[in-house]
Amino acid sequence: NRAGQEREVRLFQHNDLRIAGTEIGDTALFDPVSEALIHYKGAHWFLFGGRSSNGGLFEFATGIKDFGGFEGTWRDAEDGHLSGHPISQGSVDSTFSLAVRLGPNESANLELWIVAGTDLEDVRSRTASLNGASLLEVLAQARSASENLNLAALAQIHALPQEWRLATLQSLQILRSHLDAGGAVIAANDSDIMKTARAHYSYCWPRDASLTVMALDALGWGDPSERWVRFLASVVQPDRPGLFQKYRPDGRWGASWHPWNETFPHGVPLQLDQTALALVSLCDRLERRAGDERESEAFQTLAKPLAEFLYGFRSPKTGFPLPSYDLWEERLGVHAFTCATVFWALDRASAWALRLGDASSERWAAGASEIRSAVLQGMYDASGGCFLRRLDPDGKPDPTIDASALWLLLVGLVAPDHEFAHSTLQAIEERLWVRTEVGGLARYEDDYYFRVSHDLPGNPWVICTLWLARCHLLFDADDHLARAIDLMKWAQKVAALTGVLPEQVHPYTGEPLSVSPLAWSHSEWISAALALNEKATFFEGAAKTS
Repeated sequence: NRAGQEREVRLFQHNDLRIAGTEIGDTALFDPVSEALIHYKGAHWFLFGGRSSNGGLFEFATGIKDFGGFEGTWRDAEDGHLSGHPISQGSVDSTFSLAVRLGPNESANLELWIVAGTDLEDVRSRTASLNGASLLEVLAQARSASENLNLAALAQIHALPQEWRLATLQSLQILRSHLDAGGAVIAANDSDIMKTARAHYSYCWPRDASLTVMALDALGWGDPSERWVRFLASVVQPDRPGLFQKYRPDGRWGASWHPWNETFPHGVPLQLDQTALALVSLCDRLERRAGDERESEAFQTLAKPLAEFLYGFRSPKTGFPLPSYDLWEERLGVHAFTCATVFWALDRASAWALRLGDASSERWAAGASEIRSAVLQGMYDASGGCFLRRLDPDGKPDPTIDASALWLLLVGLVAPDHEFAHSTLQAIEERLWVRTEVGGLARYEDDYYFRVSHDLPGNPWVICTLWLARCHLLFDADDHLARAIDLMKWAQKVAALTGVLPEQVHPYTGEPLSVSPLAWSHSEWISAALALNEKATFFEGAAKTS
């Protein structure tokens, strides 16, 4: 209060929800027990509360919004008072106020909170934990937990420059906000995407989730992978181990656009890379916790059925995986990325089975070897100097240059010293680099998604540019290392001031396009940072010569 006399200050909080995606059937009420406003529908409950030095809520109102000529309770607040209407249903909102009296030049803190839960007792009990504790104390506890995670992570990235260590820690914390308590990893929660389609990214793709929990585990945080294993156990069906395209956080199937047909088991479409990466994430966790009996049980009950499915879902004639949808979720065929991930999954599962003395090890290793041979013999395009994007369902080659072919190198199907490795890396970088001041690597030639210009192969994608960086790190030459560092600098250049990385950026302005943040972008940054940390001698040498 900068005035020369005592004044009463009132702060108004307006709550406007459309629970579970629609305003139909919402309820807003004043709860006298928690002395707060509650909005609910089904298993979605939200409690809005606050306090000042004078106590809790001063006044409140619930009412109808955007229907029947009613604009909402925010109109009720314009005269400084609220009606006290205790409950409303349908298209509803609510408003409450806090009041505090301030003498001349006095100040005060007011606290506001939102508590989410599944029912009345859940939100009440969570709110009760605030009694006797200030929000600053609660935030301090949360900050302490974050700092513990950061300390564990710093040990894994100690050789990086300070600004990149901070960027990695920021990615860690951003990914925390995408982790569901039930184990799902949400791809993105940015609602801007709903302006271009009545859909969103608030689903769990097994592909994104698997790569994310592996990155976090490598960074020193294992809880997400443990919860992810439980989530997988809840969604894998014994009679059809292949995973669906994407899931809701509760494990139910998400919206999809893949046509169903009889070539898939039970007619349900498959994006095989998702099942493969889920198996890799399981094996990754098992290897990090060797000796834990629970992990061995997880291998038998979960990893083994997935490995058997991947081994069997192949052509007995060619050894290739049978046609499925690609990682971009656009095309049916036998894809380079899918081959890479299935090879990786069978190779990792075979190694773990061998450790356990499981007889399946030899068979899975043979399956991985057959995929490698099939790829090297049947997917390299000598005229283009690059691996094919895919073979279509009829076996016709698709020579479109696609950044996802880099995964043949990243998973070790193609060794860095193989004659095809360098040419593939060179072809992808030359053909997909966005030749504007912004730069960055596009997904594939003639990419339509959020297209800005037909003069470019597509928009720059963060994940693709970081794949390119990781591939350069596979080579020991200094020029490859320098290029990898430049590519990682690019990723930080297009990040927001908050450290947020988008899915893709505008090729001429560098502004974020599609969703931001994208969890996958941040997990790829962490993976690249960890790979670069292994090149610690570069930074040590640079420091000595600077």
